[in-house]
Amino acid sequence: MCVEGLSSILKRAESQEVAFGIKIARSAPKISDLLFADDSILFCRSNIQGCNAIKEALDQYQNISGQQAWRIQTNKSPLLTQLFQAKYFPRTSFLDSSLGHSPSYVWHSIHWGKSLLKTGLCKRIGNGANTSILDRWIPNHRFIPSQIPISLVHVSDLLLPNGDWNIPLLQTHFQQDTINDILSLPPPDLSQPDSYFWQHSPS
Repeated sequence: MCVEGLSSILKRAESQEVAFGIKIARSAPKISDLLFADDSILFCRSNIQGCNAIKEALDQYQNISGQQAWRIQTNKSPLLTQLFQAKYFPRTSFLDSSLGHSPSYVWHSIHWGKSLLKTGLCKRIGNGANTSILDRWIPNHRFIPSQIPISLVHVSDLLLPNGDWNIPLLQTHFQQDTINDILSLPPPDLSQPDSYFWQHSPS
């Protein structure tokens, strides 16, 4: 779980004698954190070194949160997905979810990771029914359609009944370089829904 990931980072920092942890008694072990489902309390020395140690740990945790966002989006951790969906996005998708009121630190970090995730996600076209023409579905390509009529909403509207691209329709509404990029995509599969994949971009 995400909380365990943060705790592991803090314990590692504490073991390296970073400025984490306090003792409530001379013979007691150090306490570096108290992590709950909706809140977190971190303990450190009240100096610049302690503040920098916490910032470094939280920055590292935010990077990990991007991976957790991907696990939720792809449902690779069903229990994790169900828990967050029940509380934070019961009536929408993860990518359309909002931060909400009084979010836990864990959800705040995952939400930050989601924003980063969205910059690299791209739709893989199956039947095209769930992908807006204005969505990102051509890898590493941002385009602005010239004149898209209101009758064309989804990528499926650009397909012929047999699943081939409607070339005359593409030529009417898209620039030639965009058409070339569309035709270079894997052929649509009408038997499969659209899905997401991570597009690796040099930028």
